[in-house]
Formats: sequence, C-alpha cells, structure tokens
Amino acid sequence: MSLMSDNDTERLREKIIQEIQRLKLDIQRLVELTSPEALEDLDEVSRMDAIVSKSVHDASLALARQRLGKLGYALKRIGADPEFGHCAECGETIPLVRLMSMPEALYCVECAAGAAGERNGR
Repeated sequence: MSLMSDNDTERLREKIIQEIQRLKLDIQRLVELTSPEALEDLDEVSRMDAIVSKSVHDASLALARQRLGKLGYALKRIGADPEFGHCAECGETIPLVRLMSMPEALYCVECAAGAAGERNGR
C-alpha cells in the first residue's frame, strides 16, 4: 500500500513528466553536440579540444539516456505498483522530498549511501 496521498502521487507524476520532457530536449542538444566534426580542418590544439569536448558530451548523453529510461520506469510504476516509493533494499518508505528531487530513486538515502560505499570499497 502506498503511503502517498493522491495529491502527492499526482504532483510526483507531473514532476516525472516534466523531467522526461526536459531530458528529451537535453538529449536532442547533446546528439547535435556529439555529431562527428571535420577534425582534419582543425589545428592540433583545436582538434584535441574538440575530441575532449566530444568525450564529455558523449558521457553526458549516455547519462541522460540512462536517466530517461529510469524516469520512464518510474512513470509506469507510480500509482500502479504498490511497492513504488518503498526502498528496494530495506522496504522502508522513501521520503516524498527524496522522490520529488529524484523520482527514479529505488533506495532510501541510507541504503543508497551504503551501496555507494560498497562500490567505492568502504
């Protein structure tokens, strides 16, 4: 059973939709920035700068696409999956404030921090 009110659920749904729309625009812009350039016409320093910029944009594009997928999954689950809003690790309710800032969150702050620490060798 979800502990969010209908109003909270609707606010969160709208937040997810807005984030999806914003990310789609960001992805379009990043696709344009990652398109191949004619590097042969550039001097060595400019070529290196273009290569570094492309790497940064490629990484940003990958992250944006990944988040878009997670937000799409959250949008499908909200209101339909009774486990939505509960930590996938401990089962506790994820605070609404966390979901509003990161609607795709699957873990509460404590479990997310623990998992990050394990990934970083702590």
